[in-house]
Amino acid sequence: MFSRIITSSVLALVFSIFLVSCGDPKGNFGWAVSFEEGTSELDKDFNVQTEFTMTREDLIFSPQDTIHFVYVFDSGASPEKEFYFSLNKKSIDYLEIDLRRKMIEEGNAVIRDSYIGLGVGEYLLKAAFEGDVFDQVEFKVLPEDGFFTESLERDLSTEIEDEIIRYSR
Repeated sequence: MFSRIITSSVLALVFSIFLVSCGDPKGNFGWAVSFEEGTSELDKDFNVQTEFTMTREDLIFSPQDTIHFVYVFDSGASPEKEFYFSLNKKSIDYLEIDLRRKMIEEGNAVIRDSYIGLGVGEYLLKAAFEGDVFDQVEFKVLPEDGFFTESLERDLSTEIEDEIIRYSR
């Protein structure tokens, strides 16, 4: 009787560990920014970001920024598996503009990457495993001067040749 209880307890424990390890990967995105204009290629290769802000909300970057991201896995991540990160830019709907295959860093449960020279717009970064998106985050790249009243007035004051654009303002 006692051995049957131990056997069933061990089987239940093994089964629960199996379910946790085979589940969808879960984690969090972290962000860092660097400005690499005028930096040599050698300096860029050795510049490894180590401090990231772990957040998903109010992500706004500049077109001149190099946007570094890290995905830190909480569970369900196996170092020998491939993950895909899809960068999508909003037009009418989100359109994929970049797809990267990544592996988890050895010794860490993280994936790091960066984007340089993204244009102004709204973006969606998706993380996928075995063809299924398991996480995603939205962010914006805004012009350096932002959308301030002065820049809007300056844009409106410029003479426009195209009548459709001029009268649509």
